[in-house]
Amino acid sequence: MGAVDFLVFKKAETAREAYRIARDEAVRFAGENSYNGTISTTDFRGVAGRVAEEWGPEVEESARRAVRDDFGYGEKWECLALDCGRDADGRTVWALFGQAAC
Repeated sequence: MGAVDFLVFKKAETAREAYRIARDEAVRFAGENSYNGTISTTDFRGVAGRVAEEWGPEVEESARRAVRDDFGYGEKWECLALDCGRDADGRTVWALFGQAAC
């Protein structure tokens, strides 16, 4: 079987909570199949770093570049997170990325 890169942004207090939200959405969308090509096929491995203190449009692009160029989307079956800073409401924006099984 193969793998597909993913990158999703979620707002939550912690990276683990952001992962749970994204995983639950993926399960509702694609089911529990262990090769459905979504974040639900991965295990959360932790926070890989911080991109910025405050969230903004330029931060999203910086996170996309970091995931692609610095991390290469990580390993199959694993999900990592980048702290992308707090939004105007004070919630942390997390970039969740990895390689989903498909």
